[in-house]
Amino acid sequence: MERKPKIDKTIGWILIFYVGFCDLIGIFLLVFGLDDLGILDMMTSPITQVYFRVKGVRGDYDLFASGIELIPWVGGLPIKTVGVYITLRGEWRDAEGKGGLLTKARNISRAKNGQMATNPNKQPINIARKKTQTKPDIANKNEPGRNTARVRQTSPKVLQFPSNVSYKDSDKMVA
Repeated sequence: MERKPKIDKTIGWILIFYVGFCDLIGIFLLVFGLDDLGILDMMTSPITQVYFRVKGVRGDYDLFASGIELIPWVGGLPIKTVGVYITLRGEWRDAEGKGGLLTKARNISRAKNGQMATNPNKQPINIARKKTQTKPDIANKNEPGRNTARVRQTSPKVLQFPSNVSYKDSDKMVA
């Protein structure tokens, strides 16, 4: 099930190139031993954050990258471009129905808590189901030249006590 992405890919790539150009200036300054004193960060962070909020896209990765960019000398690296790309890629994958990284992490977390998770097609699945044992089942062994081994699914063995034994008699039972 696909939906239209909140940010068009053309606009997204223009945003990536804008932030990438500013990061390229930061790398150029870093090579010559200079620091931009946060000027490039002030040119990119408010623009991307306001744009993501207006469009209704979670800009968590972009916000985290903006925080890292404030560290002196580390801000010269293209961390902001990577943060914007990860944010946009997650939005585009969610729109395609493939689910982004946060969707997969949320499903795993729900499965560990015993809740039902959903796949990208919105059909409930149970990720935390028990593994079943497999036994080989040879079918059609009279046919020459064919390897027709199949695997038969069996449920796990459950220990059952006789129903006519009371709790008081259970300590007298011998295996």
